[in-house]
Amino acid sequence: MLYPLYGLILLTATLIITLFFQERFEQQLKSLEFQFLQTALHIDQMLSMTEHHVLLMRASLSNASAPYGTGLPQMHYHEEWNGFSVDLVVPTDEGPYKEHLTGAGHFDTRDPDLLRDFLTALTAAPLLADTRRDIPDATWVYYLSKRQFVLAAPWTDPTEFHFSPTFYDLPFYQLGTPEKNPSRRLYWTDTYLDEYGQGQMVTLGAPVYVNDEFQGIVAIDLTLKNLREYLLKLHPAKTNLMISNGQQQVLAQAGSTENTDNQIIYVHDILPAGLDETDVNTVLDRSGTSKLKGQIILNHSLKAAPWNLVAFIDESSLKWNVLFNMKTEFILLILLGMSIILVEYNRRTHRALHKSEQRFREMTDLLPEIIFESNGNGRITFMNLTGLTRLGYSRSSLEHGIYQKDLYYRVETVSPLPSSLLPENRNVEYKVQCSDGTTFPALLRTSPIEEGNIVKGERGILIDISKIKTFQSKLETLAITDPLTGCYNHRMFIELANKEFTRNQRNRRVSCLLMLDLDYFKRINDNWGHQAGDDALIHFVNQCRKNLREGDILGRMGGEEFAILMPDTDLEDAELVADRIRTMLENNPVAYAGTRIPLTVSIGIAEVTSEGIEIALSHADEALYEAKHQGRNRVISWMS
Repeated sequence: MLYPLYGLILLTATLIITLFFQERFEQQLKSLEFQFLQTALHIDQMLSMTEHHVLLMRASLSNASAPYGTGLPQMHYHEEWNGFSVDLVVPTDEGPYKEHLTGAGHFDTRDPDLLRDFLTALTAAPLLADTRRDIPDATWVYYLSKRQFVLAAPWTDPTEFHFSPTFYDLPFYQLGTPEKNPSRRLYWTDTYLDEYGQGQMVTLGAPVYVNDEFQGIVAIDLTLKNLREYLLKLHPAKTNLMISNGQQQVLAQAGSTENTDNQIIYVHDILPAGLDETDVNTVLDRSGTSKLKGQIILNHSLKAAPWNLVAFIDESSLKWNVLFNMKTEFILLILLGMSIILVEYNRRTHRALHKSEQRFREMTDLLPEIIFESNGNGRITFMNLTGLTRLGYSRSSLEHGIYQKDLYYRVETVSPLPSSLLPENRNVEYKVQCSDGTTFPALLRTSPIEEGNIVKGERGILIDISKIKTFQSKLETLAITDPLTGCYNHRMFIELANKEFTRNQRNRRVSCLLMLDLDYFKRINDNWGHQAGDDALIHFVNQCRKNLREGDILGRMGGEEFAILMPDTDLEDAELVADRIRTMLENNPVAYAGTRIPLTVSIGIAEVTSEGIEIALSHADEALYEAKHQGRNRVISWMS
């Protein structure tokens, strides 16, 4: 009777061990799958950020208006490679940021297309600096113009790296040309060897068009070395993990073998033992988790690039690892036998429920959005770690009571984002309030929690759109103002002046238009440098504003030439204001580098008649010419 009992205990213990092993194996595999998907999510987020910045740069270059006039930065000619360079410094929130700008030959200021393209590129320079800051893994961020110049971040010594016509023969440019890319889409290149020593790299690019004419490309370079380091940072485990493209080239690998900086490695070159080249297509065609010849293969297609994230896990090694980690459980199961079967069953059930809840929490904690659930009274019963951290609450705050009305309290607008970003739900923009009283804009979407067709509460997602709002504000500011002086640019001045002209015509009121041109401005640039010239322009605008009313419109027409529209002002009053500006400027030299630079202005005035703003501009310009002819530093009114 004892031997059958021993056999039953042994059989039961063996069954328990087998089941326990299988559970541990599945848990280990699911843990690896979870880590794998989280790695894919982070890579997609980084690549999506890269796409986002490429689209921002393209939009800026396609839609920005270049300032009128020359206003060119100082250029240096390099005879050794027959080209020019510019010491370009961009102001950022972190301080001045130096960018790289080089081109072929001597810059031809007589070419209006080249001049417009070059000045437009300068307006986009702050976006390149922001992109380089937001994507630290990027090697180069640049705009390559078809007119033989390149604007790039970060700065590099032009004697070591400069514009070369060979750029136009490389894939990162060719794939953006109208012949290769008539649909004007974003594109990723295959791997190629950087000719300036950065090793193998890939490029995300987009063509730039202005008025339906191809201008060049904007692009961001990622070296395979940086991709590999990024992958190792996300996934430090020894799993044979790799990123491959559609040509089966290995872009990055975390495992026993690493890419060299100057050699292309293909997937079939590094397949685990037991797999051969005929298995490559089978491996890459299977999405999700599959098994082939003793290997567990995890394959995931990335959304933001035509790439795959692939992992090879040796099934035998994984099983031996699980067995090795189970040595304590083996001893306990053999000793306890049948006495722990019921306890083990209850423990498994509890653990499964706990792990399911924990897995849910961990997954939601990794998401960048604020996720919450509330009951029928609006009390929040769950919020992920992202939400608690962003809003300044703790887990214990949920126990004391947080209500939805404490979070968002005011509808702003319908979401400006395309609905395709968040499908199947209407997006509403709210001002979200943190625990310290600060607010930020967010998109909210919710769905009801139902039990038996009865609504018990709701679950929702809040998406922080602060960065998008900031980018929108920057783009709007760049579109209407002169970046140096802060006054309106030429296009915006004309638009506002025409609106004011329409209003004055309707109300039958008199307005005057002033054309102002700084005297001998070129001497300031020649004698003290362009920075002194910039300071002089800013000083002049500040002096003008001291004498203008709130409704007066000041704009920079180009170079050192400005215009002022004074609504509800006759010619006599306009002359008084103009002379005050002239006198104040004459009596207040520009302070620069320990010296005081004299500065005067010539002003032409014309009354705005029913003929319109353009005629008034022409008349004021004639008066300005006469002021220059009579010796400068004077005010002349146009008389018919």
